[in-house]
Amino acid sequence: MIQGSLFDEGASAPPAPGSRMPALTLWQPWASLAMIGRKRHETRSWPIPAKLHGHRIAIHAGSGRPPASMITDELDALCRDAFGPEWRRSIPYGAVLGTCRVSGHWRTDRFPGDVDHDDLVSGIWTPGRWAWRLDDVLTLPDPVPASGAQGIWSWTMPRR
Repeated sequence: MIQGSLFDEGASAPPAPGSRMPALTLWQPWASLAMIGRKRHETRSWPIPAKLHGHRIAIHAGSGRPPASMITDELDALCRDAFGPEWRRSIPYGAVLGTCRVSGHWRTDRFPGDVDHDDLVSGIWTPGRWAWRLDDVLTLPDPVPASGAQGIWSWTMPRR
């Protein structure tokens, strides 16, 4: 399922140049999977900060590569289906890809019924973690290069 572009008719307005918004860095391929709607939950060791619940955040693709052990055969198959056989070279790194609304979170041992195979393959669902629901995903027309950070950090949309 391809999500909307920030410039699609009827979509929320894109972040204005110079505006700031909270951002979350994900390693690739998880950031790109979230942007195309194949990853609808981000699993973390901590719950959503209350001030972000229901609000839009930027999704940043980290510049680093995850350890090879994190790319399971099932995740590789999902990425090949989503991005093609050369997915490791075709997805962007070190850039903000778009935004989403964080609409809720659940303990991973009590997750809701809308978790599908793609979510299970693209998350760490061990007990004691949190699943953040990512809704209303909007992609930027082009990735915006940015340095990320751990946790929630503040991103400023560049002035062009």
